[in-house]
Amino acid sequence: MTDQPVLSPDKKTPWLRPELVAPWWKIINVLFVMLGVGIISGALYGTKHSSGDFYRMMNDYHFLRDAFLESLFLSAFLFFLRWRGWKPSDFRMHFGGWTTFCGICLFVLTYFSAFFVVHNAFLLARMTQGTAFSSLLLLFLPIHYGVPDGTVELHWLTVFTFPFLNAFYEEIVYLGYAFNQWAQKFGAKNAFFLTLAFRMGVHIYQGSEHILQIAVLSTIFGLWYWKQGKLWPLILGHALIDLMSLGLFKIHFAS
Repeated sequence: MTDQPVLSPDKKTPWLRPELVAPWWKIINVLFVMLGVGIISGALYGTKHSSGDFYRMMNDYHFLRDAFLESLFLSAFLFFLRWRGWKPSDFRMHFGGWTTFCGICLFVLTYFSAFFVVHNAFLLARMTQGTAFSSLLLLFLPIHYGVPDGTVELHWLTVFTFPFLNAFYEEIVYLGYAFNQWAQKFGAKNAFFLTLAFRMGVHIYQGSEHILQIAVLSTIFGLWYWKQGKLWPLILGHALIDLMSLGLFKIHFAS
């Protein structure tokens, strides 16, 4: 643990109430339960499939299955934390008009930052075409979709509901729980890198072609929570990013 008191961005309160801080191994165990299945199954999927094949899972069946599992795990997780003495304020949710506006701004910033990074990476790949560097760079750019146009069964109800459930699940676990615990024990900088690693690990099933986008989102979201300590903008921003991406996917590929 750090020698000095670890304070949140308001410089007055700790990241987490002392009575809620768990030993590091308990924190890792909780994260393994909440994220381990996704990391392991994603890694196994990635070793057996080409990058871009995960688009085949973007249909009503898989989203309904994931919604059931995420609802089950998140409900159990929140009941567990309630039993351990957690209150809603311990997640630093901060619902409100201003934080909602910040969430929309985060969506715009993250979406266009990812677009800027990927667009310039494509530009760099074309400029160095025919070189080993270009071939390496193309491994990290979204060029394989793995599904023919008009073959995906994806309802608009799924498009508008699943992103919000998934955003609540991920941000509560990554930042509301893991970041607050780790920041209080080892400092916000270490918490930033821990949550960055877990977020990247959970999305390994998407293959190398989405590493850049996930890295951009993970960095911006982690820095925001580090400096602002407000969770609702991240949940809303995350949901809007997934909503935009899933909506565009349905328009292009769904029947």
